Amino acid sequence: MIPHKLTLQGLYSYISKQTIDFDNLTRDGLFGIFGSVGSGKSSVLEAISFALYGDTERLNRKDNRAYNMMNLRSDKLFLEFEFSNGENRRFLCRVEGKRNSKKFEDVGKLNRICYEKAENGEWIPIDTPVEEITGLSYDNFRRTVIIPQGKFQEFLQLGPKERTAMMQELFHLHRYDLYAGVAELHNKSVKVLDGLDGQLKTLGEIKPEQIEELTLQLEKMKVELANLENEQKGVQDKIAALKRIQELKAKLESAQELLVQLVDKEKEINEQEKELNLYEKSVRLFKSLMDDSHRLKNDVAGNEKSLKESLLEQEKLKKYFDEASVQFQKTKKEYEKRDVMKREADELKKFSEVLTLKQAIGELTKRRQKGEQMLAEKKSVQTDLRGKIQVASEQLIKDKEQLPDYAMLMDIKEWYRHREQLNKDAANLVKQQQELNEQSEDFKSKLQNHGRELSLPMPDGMEALAFCKELLKETELQAVRLEEQLKEMDQNRIRLKVQSELQGFAVDLKEGDACPLCGSEHHPDLLKPHNVHEELAALNHKSDDIQKKRQKTLALEKEILKIEAELLSFRKEKARNEKEVDEIKKETETHLKKFCWEGHHPESPDKLTQELQKHKTLTEVIKNGEKLLEELRTKLDEADKDLKKYEELLTALGHELTAKESRVETLLSDIKHINTDDFREVSAEALNNKSAELIKRADAIENRFKKEEEQINELSRKRNELIGKVSELQKAEVHLKDSLAKNEWKIEELLKQNNDLNREKLAVILASEPNVNKIRKDIEEYRSLLATKRAEVKQLEADLQGQQFDPIEWEKLINRNETLSEKFKKLIDESGQLKSDKKRLEADFLKFKELTKAREEAELRTADLSDMRNLFKGSGFVNYISTVYLQELCKAANDRFYKLTRQQLSLELGDDNMFYIRDFLNDGRVRSVKTLSGGQTFQAALSLALALADSIQKHTSEHGNFFFLDEGFGTLDKDSLRVVFDTLKSLRHENRIVGVISHVEEMQQEITTFLKVVNDEKTGSQVTASWEMS
Repeated sequence: MIPHKLTLQGLYSYISKQTIDFDNLTRDGLFGIFGSVGSGKSSVLEAISFALYGDTERLNRKDNRAYNMMNLRSDKLFLEFEFSNGENRRFLCRVEGKRNSKKFEDVGKLNRICYEKAENGEWIPIDTPVEEITGLSYDNFRRTVIIPQGKFQEFLQLGPKERTAMMQELFHLHRYDLYAGVAELHNKSVKVLDGLDGQLKTLGEIKPEQIEELTLQLEKMKVELANLENEQKGVQDKIAALKRIQELKAKLESAQELLVQLVDKEKEINEQEKELNLYEKSVRLFKSLMDDSHRLKNDVAGNEKSLKESLLEQEKLKKYFDEASVQFQKTKKEYEKRDVMKREADELKKFSEVLTLKQAIGELTKRRQKGEQMLAEKKSVQTDLRGKIQVASEQLIKDKEQLPDYAMLMDIKEWYRHREQLNKDAANLVKQQQELNEQSEDFKSKLQNHGRELSLPMPDGMEALAFCKELLKETELQAVRLEEQLKEMDQNRIRLKVQSELQGFAVDLKEGDACPLCGSEHHPDLLKPHNVHEELAALNHKSDDIQKKRQKTLALEKEILKIEAELLSFRKEKARNEKEVDEIKKETETHLKKFCWEGHHPESPDKLTQELQKHKTLTEVIKNGEKLLEELRTKLDEADKDLKKYEELLTALGHELTAKESRVETLLSDIKHINTDDFREVSAEALNNKSAELIKRADAIENRFKKEEEQINELSRKRNELIGKVSELQKAEVHLKDSLAKNEWKIEELLKQNNDLNREKLAVILASEPNVNKIRKDIEEYRSLLATKRAEVKQLEADLQGQQFDPIEWEKLINRNETLSEKFKKLIDESGQLKSDKKRLEADFLKFKELTKAREEAELRTADLSDMRNLFKGSGFVNYISTVYLQELCKAANDRFYKLTRQQLSLELGDDNMFYIRDFLNDGRVRSVKTLSGGQTFQAALSLALALADSIQKHTSEHGNFFFLDEGFGTLDKDSLRVVFDTLKSLRHENRIVGVISHVEEMQQEITTFLKVVNDEKTGSQVTASWEMS
């Protein structure tokens, strides 16, 4: 992930909106965010974390997070973080929240929205989880990218379980958790094996001899079927011959019957053919002539009607034309006088305008006089305002000269604030010293008590740590003495037990009996009995007392060791306290030397208070003076505008007056035909009405003239067209009657040539319109069928000559054929059943072999999957892969750590997945990472963090290598700080981006690109970039 821009407002100490440009900040690879404690440095990281994940290290949801995160002087919270991921896709996360204006403690839900930048530059809202965009959960994000204060060494010091879980999430090692998949495959394989066993059980045992026996039965049945088939074929041939004779006889009878019917119909068909021939002749000779005669008669009647109508219309049109011509001549005379009327109307209109203009000139003259009076008043106001502005400006200059230097006052105030902070820090350290002294006395008292228990009093003047070592030596000596006493008692206990056993033998032993131990029959000096059990009881009691003393001594040694560890820690804490006291004293002396302001005393800020109050009072006076001056200048601007407006208005009025007077002279010079004296008492409106009336009359005459002229032309055109039409109709009448006479003559001549026809009969025949094609087709089909049937009867009689049908023989053959068919069908069914049985046995035998082979394969696969399931059980493979990743990470971190420690130390991963240190200055021995110094711990943690970032980049295709480190470094000594400086500066030569947050001033001198964060009492935290500083 690479950051580009962060905007924050209303978060913790940030009141006003602050924007951080990471593109400039990260250009050098290494950058810092510096500021004093509480300035708001770490809030930058919290803003990024909350914008991305909606979570922070400082507060959780139960802490009323929305209220506590929002600045108490702000009414809204706003965060906006723009970044790109490893796929070079650009994203923006925005957080907004508002305070309830009516209830201060009520801060609504902080709403988070994420956007992705489209190709067209538009931000598109998305609902993709941020974990998918960055490839990291919140916990791992703050371990690898943004490392909060005090969490930098977390990965180094995590337990094996937590570190393995972190590696699995960072590198998606859950993909190696194959147990579920393998277990599922194993279960499926077991089911397959069970299914195969079930199928084999269903099939049972199948032998090849069964198939061979069925094959022999089928061959035997095949021979029987062939014999039956030959016999049945002979019977069926005889049946077919008899059946053919029977069919020929039936066909002959049917053909003879149909032939009789056709012969009876022959006369009717001949009559029908004769009528058809007569119709075809009538159509061929007379149809066209009869149709022409009918058409010409209709044409003659229509032409006569049109001619009569046209003659009547011609007479009406002549009458209309004559009347229109008389009216047109009257209108023409009026039309020729229209120009005189228009000229008179125009001059009346002009004189009307003259009257209107003279009235307007009078009004304009009055307005100009009034405007000149107002102009004089505005000039007086302008002069008065200029005088007031002069006085106010001089007073403002005097007030500003008396204003104290505010920047200097702020520097003095900051000096007093810093001195007060130093005094508080010094008081806290003194209080801490007192607590440490009390703690020292408590340690001394405890050691004296333990010394009394060991009978070893604490000498006067001896240090507690030295006496602690003396006590440890004493406890060790006492423990050794007690251990030796216990060993001695164990030997005595064994000796007494042996004596007890020997006494038992001695009591039963008599002279002459063989000894069970040595075999001797003579026993001159038998063991004398005494009370061994009492001695054993006393010995055991004493042993228990010594054991209790030893346990008490060991417990005391453990308590003293605990006190020793606390004393070592106490010594470091006391040394640190003394060092901080010295540093505070030096810093106080240095701070006192910085006081360089005359008139002010370092012990009393009273003068500063007076100066600040004076500055505040004068600032208010200056503010009011500036406000007054601004108001006067505004009024002067308005007066200037008014003056200019009146001057422009008067100029415009003069121009308008001149223009109107000139227009009156021009109009009067144009009036030549009317006497203006006759109309001086008439109003302009009446003149306009009279002019409009004359124009209206002239326009009406002109329109009427045009309309009547068009009407005359149209009537003339129609009359000419009608004359031509009558002439054409008269010519057509002569032609049509001539054609009709010729056509009638042709019809009469043809009737004379055909005596079998006359006019009436011809009309009936032509009107019948029979279906000629159908009738002709029916006649031809009849004659063809008659000829065919005569030939068919003749042929059938020839085929049957000498042949007879025997019904008895026919019945015998039919019965025999049915018997053979039933027998054949029965054999076919039996054969089919045998074939089906054989096919089923062959298929089952083949399936049996396939299932047997498949079962062997499934059994082998199930065994293999079972082994794999056991291998992956309990995330064993995932833990193994995680260990491999950790080993690679450790190796990559050592490439840097070994060099940073000047080949003195290296990191190693133990069998328990814990990190250890190999110390090459001490024969390469291995020790805990907790034994490293502050600077060495930082080097180890940084090496691991960089290696982790490199590994994530390699496995997630991230193109940027970026992380933030929020460490104060205030607890490191100078040598450790130098190690940190050298380590961080070495990063400049690598392609990575590292941000450091610290309040240590030496850091700012080492890192040139940085942000400076200052928490101002009024404006809140303010961010300034190094490139913006002068």
